[in-house]
Amino acid sequence: MSDNTRLRLQIQQQRSALGSADQLHASQRLAHQISQSELFKQSKKIAFYQAHGGEIDPAALLKLAWKSGKLCYLPVVDGNGANQLFFAPVEQDTVLIPNRYQIAEPEHQLNQRCPAEALDLVLVPLVAVDSSGNRVGMGKGYYDRSFAFMLNNSQRQKPFLLGLGHDFQLVENLVRNAWDVPLNGLATNSQLLLF
Repeated sequence: MSDNTRLRLQIQQQRSALGSADQLHASQRLAHQISQSELFKQSKKIAFYQAHGGEIDPAALLKLAWKSGKLCYLPVVDGNGANQLFFAPVEQDTVLIPNRYQIAEPEHQLNQRCPAEALDLVLVPLVAVDSSGNRVGMGKGYYDRSFAFMLNNSQRQKPFLLGLGHDFQLVENLVRNAWDVPLNGLATNSQLLLF
Protein backbone atom coordinates (compact mmCIF):
# COMPACT_ATOMS: atom_id res chain seq x y z
CA MET A 1 0.00 0.00 0.00
CA SER A 2 1.45 3.39 -1.03
CA ASP A 3 1.94 6.28 1.39
CA ASN A 4 -0.79 8.27 -0.39
CA THR A 5 -3.21 5.35 -0.16
CA ARG A 6 -2.56 5.03 3.59
CA LEU A 7 -2.98 8.78 4.02
CA ARG A 8 -6.25 8.75 2.07
CA LEU A 9 -7.65 5.97 4.27
CA GLN A 10 -6.56 7.67 7.49
CA ILE A 11 -8.03 11.07 6.60
CA GLN A 12 -11.20 9.61 5.14
CA GLN A 13 -11.75 7.83 8.45
CA GLN A 14 -11.22 11.11 10.34
CA ARG A 15 -13.69 12.89 8.05
CA SER A 16 -16.24 10.09 8.42
CA ALA A 17 -15.94 10.30 12.22
CA LEU A 18 -17.22 13.90 12.16
CA GLY A 19 -20.89 14.13 12.99
CA SER A 20 -23.34 16.06 10.83
CA ALA A 21 -23.44 18.92 13.37
CA ASP A 22 -19.62 19.19 13.29
CA GLN A 23 -19.64 19.15 9.48
CA LEU A 24 -22.32 21.87 9.34
CA HIS A 25 -20.47 24.04 11.84
CA ALA A 26 -17.19 23.63 9.92
CA SER A 27 -18.92 24.51 6.65
CA GLN A 28 -20.46 27.66 8.12
CA ARG A 29 -17.15 28.81 9.62
CA LEU A 30 -15.40 28.11 6.32
CA ALA A 31 -18.00 30.18 4.44
CA HIS A 32 -17.60 33.10 6.84
CA GLN A 33 -13.81 32.95 6.65
CA ILE A 34 -13.62 32.90 2.85
CA SER A 35 -16.44 35.41 2.26
CA GLN A 36 -14.55 38.02 4.31
CA SER A 37 -11.36 37.65 2.24
CA GLU A 38 -10.29 40.03 -0.53
CA LEU A 39 -9.72 36.96 -2.68
CA PHE A 40 -13.43 36.12 -2.60
CA LYS A 41 -14.59 39.72 -2.84
CA GLN A 42 -12.52 40.36 -5.98
CA SER A 43 -13.43 37.09 -7.74
CA LYS A 44 -16.31 37.20 -10.21
CA LYS A 45 -16.22 33.65 -11.64
CA ILE A 46 -15.94 31.00 -8.93
CA ALA A 47 -15.89 27.21 -9.28
CA PHE A 48 -17.36 25.28 -6.36
CA TYR A 49 -17.76 21.52 -5.86
CA GLN A 50 -20.42 19.20 -4.45
CA ALA A 51 -19.11 17.75 -1.18
CA HIS A 52 -18.79 13.99 -1.28
CA GLY A 53 -17.46 11.40 1.15
CA GLY A 54 -17.04 13.70 4.15
CA GLU A 55 -15.40 16.60 2.28
CA ILE A 56 -15.90 19.99 3.87
CA ASP A 57 -18.99 21.45 2.20
CA PRO A 58 -18.81 24.81 0.38
CA ALA A 59 -22.64 24.99 0.02
CA ALA A 60 -23.00 27.85 2.54
CA LEU A 61 -20.36 29.82 0.63
CA LEU A 62 -22.15 29.11 -2.65
CA LYS A 63 -25.30 30.73 -1.25
CA LEU A 64 -23.30 33.80 -0.21
CA ALA A 65 -21.75 33.95 -3.69
CA TRP A 66 -25.19 33.93 -5.32
CA LYS A 67 -26.32 36.75 -3.02
CA SER A 68 -23.19 38.72 -3.98
CA GLY A 69 -23.92 38.35 -7.71
CA LYS A 70 -20.98 36.04 -8.45
CA LEU A 71 -21.01 33.74 -11.47
CA CYS A 72 -20.86 30.26 -9.96
CA TYR A 73 -19.84 26.97 -11.55
CA LEU A 74 -19.63 23.29 -10.67
CA PRO A 75 -17.25 20.75 -12.19
CA VAL A 76 -18.56 18.35 -14.80
CA VAL A 77 -16.66 15.13 -15.49
CA ASP A 78 -15.65 14.77 -19.14
CA GLY A 79 -17.76 11.97 -20.59
CA ASN A 80 -15.02 10.93 -23.02
CA GLY A 81 -12.92 9.18 -20.37
CA ALA A 82 -10.20 11.85 -20.43
CA ASN A 83 -10.32 12.27 -16.61
CA GLN A 84 -10.73 16.00 -17.06
CA LEU A 85 -13.21 18.53 -15.70
CA PHE A 86 -15.32 21.16 -17.38
CA PHE A 87 -17.16 23.86 -15.47
CA ALA A 88 -20.88 24.47 -15.95
CA PRO A 89 -22.92 27.34 -14.50
CA VAL A 90 -24.97 26.67 -11.40
CA GLU A 91 -27.80 28.86 -10.12
CA GLN A 92 -30.34 28.25 -7.39
CA ASP A 93 -32.79 26.62 -9.82
CA THR A 94 -30.24 24.61 -11.86
CA VAL A 95 -31.17 20.95 -12.28
CA LEU A 96 -28.42 18.67 -10.94
CA ILE A 97 -27.89 15.12 -12.16
CA PRO A 98 -25.55 12.42 -10.78
CA ASN A 99 -22.39 11.59 -12.72
CA ARG A 100 -20.71 8.18 -12.85
CA TYR A 101 -19.34 8.74 -9.31
CA GLN A 102 -22.83 9.69 -8.03
CA ILE A 103 -21.74 13.33 -7.55
CA ALA A 104 -24.29 15.90 -8.69
CA GLU A 105 -23.45 17.99 -11.75
CA PRO A 106 -25.40 20.79 -13.45
CA GLU A 107 -27.52 19.81 -16.40
CA HIS A 108 -26.22 22.12 -19.15
CA GLN A 109 -25.55 22.73 -22.83
CA LEU A 110 -22.02 22.40 -24.21
CA ASN A 111 -21.93 26.11 -25.10
CA GLN A 112 -22.53 27.04 -21.44
CA ARG A 113 -19.22 25.57 -20.24
CA CYS A 114 -16.64 27.94 -18.80
CA PRO A 115 -13.01 27.12 -19.65
CA ALA A 116 -10.81 26.52 -16.61
CA GLU A 117 -8.55 29.38 -17.74
CA ALA A 118 -11.45 31.87 -17.47
CA LEU A 119 -12.19 31.20 -13.78
CA ASP A 120 -11.01 33.63 -11.10
CA LEU A 121 -11.21 31.31 -8.09
CA VAL A 122 -11.45 27.52 -7.94
CA LEU A 123 -12.41 25.82 -4.67
CA VAL A 124 -10.66 22.47 -4.73
CA PRO A 125 -11.61 19.44 -2.61
CA LEU A 126 -8.73 17.52 -1.09
CA VAL A 127 -7.71 14.65 1.10
CA ALA A 128 -4.49 16.27 2.33
CA VAL A 129 -2.30 19.30 1.63
CA ASP A 130 1.03 20.57 2.90
CA SER A 131 2.21 24.13 3.50
CA SER A 132 3.80 24.28 0.03
CA GLY A 133 0.45 23.66 -1.66
CA ASN A 134 1.13 20.04 -2.56
CA ARG A 135 -2.21 18.23 -2.59
CA VAL A 136 -3.40 14.66 -2.36
CA GLY A 137 -6.83 14.15 -3.89
CA MET A 138 -8.79 11.01 -4.56
CA GLY A 139 -6.16 9.73 -6.98
CA LYS A 140 -7.89 10.10 -10.36
CA GLY A 141 -6.02 13.29 -11.40
CA TYR A 142 -9.05 15.30 -12.56
CA TYR A 143 -7.91 18.63 -11.12
CA ASP A 144 -4.28 18.11 -12.16
CA ARG A 145 -5.28 17.44 -15.78
CA SER A 146 -7.79 20.28 -15.84
CA PHE A 147 -5.29 22.85 -14.55
CA ALA A 148 -2.10 21.47 -16.12
CA PHE A 149 -1.81 24.71 -18.12
CA MET A 150 -0.73 26.39 -14.87
CA LEU A 151 2.39 24.25 -14.52
CA ASN A 152 4.20 25.98 -17.39
CA ASN A 153 3.26 29.53 -16.45
CA SER A 154 4.38 30.57 -12.98
CA GLN A 155 3.43 34.20 -13.74
CA ARG A 156 -0.24 33.35 -14.19
CA GLN A 157 -2.44 35.02 -11.56
CA LYS A 158 -5.70 33.22 -12.40
CA PRO A 159 -7.34 31.05 -11.59
CA PHE A 160 -6.45 31.00 -7.90
CA LEU A 161 -6.63 27.38 -6.68
CA LEU A 162 -7.88 27.36 -3.09
CA GLY A 163 -8.01 23.98 -1.37
CA LEU A 164 -10.78 23.44 1.18
CA GLY A 165 -10.41 21.11 4.13
CA HIS A 166 -10.59 20.55 7.84
CA ASP A 167 -7.59 21.57 9.96
CA PHE A 168 -6.44 17.95 10.31
CA GLN A 169 -6.04 17.71 6.52
CA LEU A 170 -3.01 20.02 6.63
CA VAL A 171 -0.03 17.65 6.89
CA GLU A 172 3.76 17.85 6.61
CA ASN A 173 5.74 17.46 3.39
CA LEU A 174 3.81 15.61 0.72
CA VAL A 175 5.74 14.30 -2.26
CA ARG A 176 5.02 16.31 -5.40
CA ASN A 177 5.04 14.57 -8.77
CA ALA A 178 5.90 16.42 -11.98
CA TRP A 179 2.23 16.44 -13.08
CA ASP A 180 0.83 17.68 -9.74
CA VAL A 181 -0.56 21.21 -9.90
CA PRO A 182 0.09 22.89 -6.54
CA LEU A 183 -2.59 24.89 -4.75
CA ASN A 184 -2.22 28.64 -4.21
CA GLY A 185 -3.84 28.52 -0.79
CA LEU A 186 -5.86 26.58 1.77
CA ALA A 187 -9.01 27.48 3.66
CA THR A 188 -10.18 25.50 6.68
CA ASN A 189 -12.83 26.15 9.26
CA SER A 190 -10.22 28.10 11.30
CA GLN A 191 -7.68 29.63 8.90
CA LEU A 192 -6.93 30.95 5.44
CA LEU A 193 -3.37 30.30 4.27
CA LEU A 194 -1.81 31.64 1.08
CA PHE A 195 1.17 29.64 -0.15
